[in-house]
Formats: sequence, structure tokens, C-alpha cells
Amino acid sequence: MLSELSPPVQLGLLVVLITVALLAVAQVIRKRLLARHDRLTQADSESTTTAPSGDNDQTADDPQSRRAEQESDAQHADGSAGDVGQSQSPAEESPAEEPPQPEPATADPGTPQAAANTDQPEPTSTAHTHPAQPHAPRSHLFTILQDEAEDLNNVPTLQADASPAADTSDYVLGSLTPTLAAMLPQTESRSKSLRSELLTAGYYTPHAHINLAAIRYLCIIIPLFFCGFLLVIAPEPAEWGILLALVLLPAVGWATPRIIVQNRGQQRKTEIEKAMPDMLDMLNMCVSQGLTMSDSLGRIGTELQPVYPALSQELRITSEQAKIGTLEQALLNLNDRVQLPEMQSFTSLLIQTERMGTSMVDSLTDYSDGMRTSLQQRADERGNKAAFKLLFPTVLCLMPAVYLFLLGPSIVAMSDFFTGGDNASIRETLQNVERLGRARGQ
Repeated sequence: MLSELSPPVQLGLLVVLITVALLAVAQVIRKRLLARHDRLTQADSESTTTAPSGDNDQTADDPQSRRAEQESDAQHADGSAGDVGQSQSPAEESPAEEPPQPEPATADPGTPQAAANTDQPEPTSTAHTHPAQPHAPRSHLFTILQDEAEDLNNVPTLQADASPAADTSDYVLGSLTPTLAAMLPQTESRSKSLRSELLTAGYYTPHAHINLAAIRYLCIIIPLFFCGFLLVIAPEPAEWGILLALVLLPAVGWATPRIIVQNRGQQRKTEIEKAMPDMLDMLNMCVSQGLTMSDSLGRIGTELQPVYPALSQELRITSEQAKIGTLEQALLNLNDRVQLPEMQSFTSLLIQTERMGTSMVDSLTDYSDGMRTSLQQRADERGNKAAFKLLFPTVLCLMPAVYLFLLGPSIVAMSDFFTGGDNASIRETLQNVERLGRARGQ
């Protein structure tokens, strides 16, 4: 049956099968890599949790260390007793200066009480003669706390879709969305860049990157099967055109969704850049009247909704995050979402002003004036570049028409000359001259 098909149809079916096979192999490799990563993570966590406990058990079960500690305690106890005896000898020589103290009751050495008294060391001597003993557990505890702090700093950020309580109602294709997205595997760096682009474009749903991957997979696989079906039923003259579409359409479908996301992100960044001076003026007025920074951002976000919806959304999100957590973390999240140089300098200004305790009004006033100046200089730069950029369309579009208008008659004359039209006119001219000469001779 396959031998009866034409070569383009066979080639198209082969391309479809190879594509499906490659996607399946990529999915298997991705699952194995994820499983290996999980095993390594689990092994690292087990090693970090068992290491401190093992050290404590070793120190607790070592009999030599305990024996050395007991001997050192006994030596210090004997030394302290000798010191006490030496300190009491002057008192015995001068009984007039100090009244004699009553001697403690001595017990029979054979009684259990005396044995207990002789076995127990003096608590005062051990407390004074072991100044380094209480510091050893404290230093060990400090080391443990420092290691735990480093482990907490190295904890990766929890993504919204990784939470067990994440809402799955944002799936664009329902329950099939994770399955379709898994058929288009991506590296960790590529996934991180896609998340950043989606945040810049304003897609804040927990599973936005999964929806994008599912849509890109459908844009790849649907043209493949559609063109493969057309190759089976199309006539032979159209097979090569369909085969070309079989190669180009999946590539276009794979690149188009990401290009749309990038264009939307660029539009939002341009809108936010234009709205920054007005936002700074309103923020300066709100702060100068006594509002807090988080309340000011929320109020400005409400006021800018009809004019600048993108910046209004970002400011309202920042205000809500500042109320839940800290203002510094909310500003850092705003910087990560927008990724605009002006926004980065703005967030840095607010964070430094908050830390140093300087005047927020003066800082915002100076910054708004500087931003307006920079935006004006940037507009002048773009205007100067526009004149240079218009030179190329002018040369490519207008100069050919000017050349045709000026050189057209010359080209027509030269064409007539080389095709023989000018020879006929020359012969006619010569004949007229000969007639004139004959007429004069007669």
C-alpha cells in the first residue's frame, strides 16, 4: 500500500512519524532526568540530616572522652580543695581578728552518707575551674544554627504551580493541558526564561507556562497531521507545495506563541515607561500628605486604571504584597515582573530610602525630574535616528522611479538604435538628400 503512494506523500508521512518518535523519546529522557534529580535531592537531604546527629552520638558514646572529662573534673576538684585549705590557714593563726566558725559535723566513714559525700565533687569548684566547659556546647550549637541558616538561604523558590493547593481552573485545555505540555520538554533555563517573559507580558496565572507549552505543542502537531492528511488526498501537482507547508507550518506554530508573548511584554514595558513620571508625581503627593508607601501605591493603582492599566495592575499587586509581607520584598518582586531599567532604579531608590531613613519626598522629586529629562533626551535620540533610518526607504523606493523618469527616453532611443529602427530613418534621410540633389541638377 505504501509503495503505491507517490514520493512526496511517503516523505511527508516519514516526517510525521519521525517527529512523533522524537517527541516520545524526549519525553522519556525528561522523565528519567527528573527521577535522577529527585534521587540526588533526596540523598543530599538525608546526608545533611544524619550528619549532625552522628556527631552528637559519637561524642556521647565515646568512653575515652567521658573518662578524660571525669579525670579533669577530679583534678580541678583537688586543686580547688588545696586552695581552700591554704586560704583557711591564715584564719587559724589569727583567731582574734575573726571569730571561729563551727566545724561541720563529721560522719562515720563507714556510713552511706559519708560515702556519698566523698564521691560527689564540690559544685563551686567545678563552676569556677571550668570556664570553657559551658562554651563548648554553645559553639557547637552556633555551628548547627549557622548551617541551618545556610540551608535555608539555599532553599529554591517555590513556584505557584508547585504548591499542592494551586488552583487548576486556569488550564486552557482542561485536564489535557499538563499531558500536552509534557510532550514538549524544556530545559530548566528555557523554562525560567519563559516564566520571566510571561510575567513581563502580564500572565500571572499559576500555570501560565504550562498553558503556553500545551498551545505550542498543538500548534506543532495539528499542522503535521493536517498536512499529512492533505498529502494523501491531494492531487500530484500539489504534493510538493503541501510538503513544503508540512515543514514550514510546524516551525511557524512553534515560534508564533512565544513571539506574541514577547510583543505583548514589550508593549506593557513601553506603557509602563510612559506612565512612570505621572506615577512619581502622584506618589510624591500621597507620601507628602502622610500616607504610607503601601497605601500610596494602592491608591495610585486605583487612580491610574483608566489611563495606564498595566502600571495600575502592577502597583495594586505590589501594595497587596507589601501588606502581607515587607515593602522591600514587594518592590523586588515588582522589579522581577517588569524588568525595566527605570523600574529597577525606582525600586532601588525606594529600598535605599527606606533603609537609610532619608526624606522620601525629596528623593521622589529629584528622581521624577531626572526621569523626565532622560525620557526627553531619549525621545530626541529617537527623532535623530529616524532621519537616518528614513534614508534607506527613500533611496530604495524613490530613486528607481527617478532614474526611470530621467533615463527613460535615452533607453528607448538606444533600444531603437540597436534594433534597427534608426537605420531605416538614416536611409530615408539619405534618400531625401538624393532627391533634393536631382531636383537641383535638373
